[in-house]
Amino acid sequence: MSDHPPDPPPSRPWTPPDAPPGPRAPGGRGPGGPPDVAGAEGLPAGPAGGGRRAAAVLAVVAAALLVLGLVLALVLAAGDGTDPGTPPATDTPTEATEPPDPPPGADPGDGLDAVVTELSAFVEAERELEFLRPVPVALLEGDAFRARLLEGFEDNVEDLRRTGRVLRALRLIGPDVDLPGVLERFLGEAALGFYDAEAGELVVRAADPTPFARIVLVHELVHALDDQHFGLDRDELDEADDESAYAFSALVEGTAMTIEQRYRRSLGSDERRAAEREERAMQAGIDLEGVPQVVPDILMFPYFAGPEFVAALLRAGGWALVDQAFTRPPTTSTEILDPRRWLEGWEPVDVPAPPADGEVLDEGVIGRWSLVLVLGEAIGAADAFAAAAGWAGDWSVVWDDGDATCLRAAFATDSARARAALGDALERWAAWHGTARVAADGDLIVTTACG
Repeated sequence: MSDHPPDPPPSRPWTPPDAPPGPRAPGGRGPGGPPDVAGAEGLPAGPAGGGRRAAAVLAVVAAALLVLGLVLALVLAAGDGTDPGTPPATDTPTEATEPPDPPPGADPGDGLDAVVTELSAFVEAERELEFLRPVPVALLEGDAFRARLLEGFEDNVEDLRRTGRVLRALRLIGPDVDLPGVLERFLGEAALGFYDAEAGELVVRAADPTPFARIVLVHELVHALDDQHFGLDRDELDEADDESAYAFSALVEGTAMTIEQRYRRSLGSDERRAAEREERAMQAGIDLEGVPQVVPDILMFPYFAGPEFVAALLRAGGWALVDQAFTRPPTTSTEILDPRRWLEGWEPVDVPAPPADGEVLDEGVIGRWSLVLVLGEAIGAADAFAAAAGWAGDWSVVWDDGDATCLRAAFATDSARARAALGDALERWAAWHGTARVAADGDLIVTTACG
């Protein structure tokens, strides 16, 4: 195609409502509490569809998502005026548990070792699992942390550029955004820590185990504990062309955030205030200029929706059911947003690939959350959540047309009423987009966008 959509409007903070429309898990509230911190591992697929391509976008941040508590708190505060420091209620109150013995091989000496031993005992007691072996922990600052964080970043640059072209086609980023450069700068400034599942080691950006560094350590130790019992480095997720990596990331991060929030609540007032001061100081050093809103919008999902998913499982069956989810993980963002789907064994519709108008460069599932992000720019958050609530499956294909990149996606819904609602929302989005098209194909809705 020779036509190109007009430049996107100026970026603005876009925030999901506290209680998006749609089904809830029994007794649960809708996802929407602001994310606080994040961890590592998952390779979520973003709104471009297509597993390898979209996973590559977040593979480079998979070890660095501890950035989100700081950055997204600012985004959320700018968007709706709520207090970003209020932790979401992700689980029911629990009685204090007696910490077990230190993990095997740990040295209860002075300094960092003693802190890790103490925090490991807290994590074991709350997670109801025991460490199988000690977890190597490194505290790094400045260039040393940044270098370790960004190891191998250059290997993903071409995939990131391709993803950027798809995001431009959907008008989620502007024509001049250098996605690899944005992500590299964003991570280098804002990342707080990561757990390396391949090496079984966690790294925190800190010189000493300060109150806030301890919060980060708790979060990452949960990842290490889950990794030792269930394995978080899952190669099959790297290759997936659906949302399975994204949904698994929500399970992983939801578990870690649940324990992290319990640790925050266990702190004394002086420690809590000291941690908040550290957090605010780090926020002041993060430059969001030039970061497209879609980047935090994609990355935030496991951290605001994951804890709600885990809370629903805890209500239904305690940690034993969460453990079961690690062996039979959710595969869609719909299951994360509506945990009843996972509890009932729901599966998405298998949608055939729509025809492409050129050589297919990539293909895969867009998913419900990414559909919300696409629609939300045009019709607003509440309408986007409502329109996407009936998502039952999709498939998208990507090709190049001259200098433009095009995407065509076919969406299935769970009812005729849901199909009408999504079709209306996509028509409104297409009008906002400028050159996108929407058509019916039997029970499917097909949309095409180039840019």
